[in-house]
Amino acid sequence: MATNYADNVVNGPSREQLFDALRLYNEKRIVRFIWVAPDDKRPERIDSNVFVTGISVDQTRPDGLNWEIEGYEKDCETANGLAMVRILFNTMSRTGRLDFVG
Repeated sequence: MATNYADNVVNGPSREQLFDALRLYNEKRIVRFIWVAPDDKRPERIDSNVFVTGISVDQTRPDGLNWEIEGYEKDCETANGLAMVRILFNTMSRTGRLDFVG
């Protein structure tokens, strides 16, 4: 089951930072995404440190700017401190959508 927060990513890494994080996965390289958690009273900005495990071209917009990213959010509130995430992300605007999977 995925938790979808619509277009909630308000800042994230450059394309180079994304691919470096994937290439240097064994070094535990992380990238930071800033997203807004919906709240009835006041939206909260959250910094997420993500271990990138996969990057592919967004097939709905194959322009080299839109990516489907898979990885694990570090330091979340789970038993092992990791939560699987899927992120649709545009490296030009550095915005997108973060979904928790599982």
